[in-house]
Amino acid sequence: VAHNLKFDLHWLHHIGICTDRNRYYCTMVAQYLITGQAFGTVLSLADLSTHYHIPSKLDAVSDWWDSGYETDEIPLDVLIPYGEQDVLNCEAIYRKQIPLIQAQGQSKIVKLRCESLRVTQQIETNGMMLNTDMCEEMSEDYSCKISSLTDIVINIIKEYLPELRYININLGSNEHLSAILFGGTINYDGKVPGKREGTTKKGKLSVNTKGLGFTPREGTETKKQGYYQVDVGQLSELKAKPETAQFIVLNSIQELSKMEKMKGTYCDGLIEKNIDGLVHPSINETATRTGRYSSSNPNAQNMPREGTSPIKRMFVTRFTD
Repeated sequence: VAHNLKFDLHWLHHIGICTDRNRYYCTMVAQYLITGQAFGTVLSLADLSTHYHIPSKLDAVSDWWDSGYETDEIPLDVLIPYGEQDVLNCEAIYRKQIPLIQAQGQSKIVKLRCESLRVTQQIETNGMMLNTDMCEEMSEDYSCKISSLTDIVINIIKEYLPELRYININLGSNEHLSAILFGGTINYDGKVPGKREGTTKKGKLSVNTKGLGFTPREGTETKKQGYYQVDVGQLSELKAKPETAQFIVLNSIQELSKMEKMKGTYCDGLIEKNIDGLVHPSINETATRTGRYSSSNPNAQNMPREGTSPIKRMFVTRFTD
């Protein structure tokens, strides 16, 4: 019996203690099921102690952590009582939960979900092998495509909107993009007259543009007056006639957004998260309203489908014939 049992299973595995033959009960998972996977339920040991009217945990160790100390740097005369209190509170919560589980007829599902923690712990420990060379090559390829497409789009915009011909357009700026699509003011860095006659200095300039002629959707104006939301969801609602400048720019901006996500979230993100060529996603047992498992850091359940992206090809088997 433990609270957030999978964390303990990771440590037991790390120091070489086999727990394969043990039965498991996690007070955190049990509480998640008891509450019907209530959205936003707080499941910490301290909060469950309060919920079940059990004496609060000792907070001396938290003071040390808040001061920047690692756990193994905290004196044992402080750490041991804290650990003992954890054990006592965990047992008390367990004894409070069992009658509730039985009354709700959830004994089997709680047992199954708690036993499955050993499997999800092993999944996280084993991880997924990443072809880092392919990942880096793909990231560089996306960088080139993003740069090339950005240049093309900016040239089309400047040709269609000559008032923007001499400024540095930033497609990553919501304000720039809003003005380009719907019309408005673009603020940019430029040279302004200096204090002395005939000199210049860096300063803020602005230019008004008629925009590409799109009509913003009702209710999409931002807090900054005159600018509108330009996130992916809003852009997908805009329409333009095929083969027009509006159509090319709109579709190119949407394509740039997809490529930037592929490069940043997947290629670069996976490279950052790999440890010796392995990525170890977290499997979350208590994070969804429906009761299903979810994945995070990275979200391995939400990789782009094969056929829409080459991202899944970066994961390879570690086993050979």
